[in-house]
Amino acid sequence: LNIASQVSHGGPFPANLNGTDFVPALLTFMETPRRVGLIGGKRDVVERAAENFARHAPWHEFIVISDGYFDKDNPVDVISELDAQQVDML
Repeated sequence: LNIASQVSHGGPFPANLNGTDFVPALLTFMETPRRVGLIGGKRDVVERAAENFARHAPWHEFIVISDGYFDKDNPVDVISELDAQQVDML
């Protein structure tokens, strides 16, 4: 975003857009309910993230797809779960 802002506006993007700021804001302003899949971290961490997001934006559905410790060389189980859950965003 900094590059795009530099090109378009002549300066860096004026806000801090790390994931912990951007994702809650995005979920807040997305009025149409979405199915949001979550992957990553330890199982209890990703489950707590889903609970926290559900409290923050209860019109969306949050689905834990997998923790972050799946087989990265053969992610067939995670891909199958993604297909089955039909999430709108991940």
